[in-house]
Amino acid sequence: MYKIYNLLAVFLLTASSLFSQPCNITPRPKHIEYGTGFYYLPQKTNYSTNLKGQSGDWLRKILRQDKIQFRETFGKAPIRFRCTQNDLEAESYSLRIDASGIRIEAPSEKGLFYAWQSFLQLLPPPENGQYRLQFCHIQDAPRFSYRGMHLDVSRNFFDKNFIKKQLDVMAQYKLNRFHWHLTDGSGWRIEIPTYPELTHQSAFRPYPNWAAWYQGGRSFCSPEHPQAQGGYYSQEDINEIVQYATDRCIEIIAEIEMPGHSEAALSVYPHLACPGETTEKPNYCSGKEETFVFLENVLSHCAKLFPSSYIHIGGDEVDKTPWSKCPYCIQRMKEQNIKDPDHLQEYFINRMEGVLKKLGKKAIVWDEAIVGKLATETLVMCWRNASMGVQAVSQGQKVIMTPSEFCYLNSYQNAPPLEPLAMGGYIPLRKAYSFDPCMDMISNADKKKVLGLQACLWTEYIDTDSHAEYMLYPRLVALAECGWTDPERKSWPDFYRRALSIAESLKLSGYHSFDLRQEVEERSSADATRGNIAYNKPVHYKNKYHSKYPAAGDSSLTDGLKGGWHYGDLRWQGFLDTDIDLHIDLGVNTSISSIDTEFMQQKTQYVWLPKEVRFLLSEDGKEFRLLQSYSTNISANEERVIFNSYRWEGQATGRYIKLQALNRGIPGGWLFIDEIVVR
Repeated sequence: MYKIYNLLAVFLLTASSLFSQPCNITPRPKHIEYGTGFYYLPQKTNYSTNLKGQSGDWLRKILRQDKIQFRETFGKAPIRFRCTQNDLEAESYSLRIDASGIRIEAPSEKGLFYAWQSFLQLLPPPENGQYRLQFCHIQDAPRFSYRGMHLDVSRNFFDKNFIKKQLDVMAQYKLNRFHWHLTDGSGWRIEIPTYPELTHQSAFRPYPNWAAWYQGGRSFCSPEHPQAQGGYYSQEDINEIVQYATDRCIEIIAEIEMPGHSEAALSVYPHLACPGETTEKPNYCSGKEETFVFLENVLSHCAKLFPSSYIHIGGDEVDKTPWSKCPYCIQRMKEQNIKDPDHLQEYFINRMEGVLKKLGKKAIVWDEAIVGKLATETLVMCWRNASMGVQAVSQGQKVIMTPSEFCYLNSYQNAPPLEPLAMGGYIPLRKAYSFDPCMDMISNADKKKVLGLQACLWTEYIDTDSHAEYMLYPRLVALAECGWTDPERKSWPDFYRRALSIAESLKLSGYHSFDLRQEVEERSSADATRGNIAYNKPVHYKNKYHSKYPAAGDSSLTDGLKGGWHYGDLRWQGFLDTDIDLHIDLGVNTSISSIDTEFMQQKTQYVWLPKEVRFLLSEDGKEFRLLQSYSTNISANEERVIFNSYRWEGQATGRYIKLQALNRGIPGGWLFIDEIVVR
């Protein structure tokens, strides 16, 4: 039975926290000092500013969106905005509330905007037509310059109103980069006038969602098809969204995937693939000049639409096998003196860096692209693990940290059996909040190369607006605080207090946030040492566990530690493409009455329950007798996360306990086993 978090414990911790007075601003400011008085601000009020021209128009537009009714004045006003235009950090600000009113100062419009977001969070409900505001002084600045959110719209499409709605939340919590994953293998979502077939032929699919498309024929259709699902963003849509983001101090970074994840484009222009391409996930051909002509034309159009100085060009998960057989790629490698397909990818990325430089842009790439030398100005987005950040900065690159372990919000945030189907992983709110982009493995000298962090939402199993918001919130807000607030100013109990309120506020504003009150503890982990005669006994393996998931090594299955909701917690032991065959030495012949163990299934991650589990017993370690054999009756096609126990009960005597688990025979399939408990 799942246990609801004990909220009382959280509030007791909050009461004893290092903050003398609760601060309700998120992300938590660098410095806040409270006074003893109150200022009473009318709901209808005046403001003054030294911003002129377009800047003044921008401020008027921003203020019109809020609940206070404003009128600009050139004399003394209760609220004063002043842009100092000095050399201080652009996003820093000062906010002071005292008897003279509200004074907001910043070196830039961005700083003024973030000060205003903090001020709005301070506003209590009005009473008798006015707001009662406690005197305070806030000095604030972000820890990192890059604080991003990524959204994959290729696998499942989300319309422009949904995008704008999420930009509002990003702005409220001071996130400043929206990474828009516009193209991938399963859909092309940006209109390119030079190539109208891209959106006419690969922006729609005759399937209700990505999962059905992937499991079906993976074909595309025209928008006129009676079962057509999907969509794309016109130039007008993009201009509208870019302006909407700009008004909220958010920079949009478009991503055009290359050279892999290119099936959508290649379904329209198959001649851009290597000849005879038969792989499930084809790439652009690196040997054909027409490939680079096509991609340069696409990037040229993107450069006009998106004012950001960066365009993301992918570079991840490239199957280079076709390049090693393609006559065009082989000829390219010969001409360029390239020794292997890995370095052919280096050539590809370097060439696209050159295209972007000619367009006045710079590249961002996923961390797989650091197999070769990158342009100095190219940013590396590190997603596989934190060590990729170490590798990138050691090569002189600046990085954005988005390790999937902390930042992939398509992972489960609660007990997986209770949640809608997700891609995999387990990132509860507390884990997201614990992330530090400048983790210990990055040296102090290299930490300046870490520009910030990014939350990512991949949408393989997310096909509705409500599900996307459910996965984003409030975890996105936790990562926003990680990007803004210095580690020594962070406090989990204090943030959890605020997160409960934020989740509720988002719901009242029409967002489908996860209900934190329904969050449950880590998977039940009853004491596996109590009465366990196998505790700390040696385990001998016939087939070794995989080096990627060793857990605690040879001692793992008898160390008394049960596994959690996900196999990545270093407590589950993983076996790839092999059966499990091991035995435990109890030391002496012992009377036993039960043997327990557990396996998990998570089809989306190629993790399956065993086909069969056998328990055997021996007195001499040579001759084993079968105690019991269990066949798994749960289908390998079951996609939900499953934890299945296997238990023998009876009376027997022996010294050596053997466990055998037969894999399903699915290539690339994993078995993950938990603690073995013997009583």
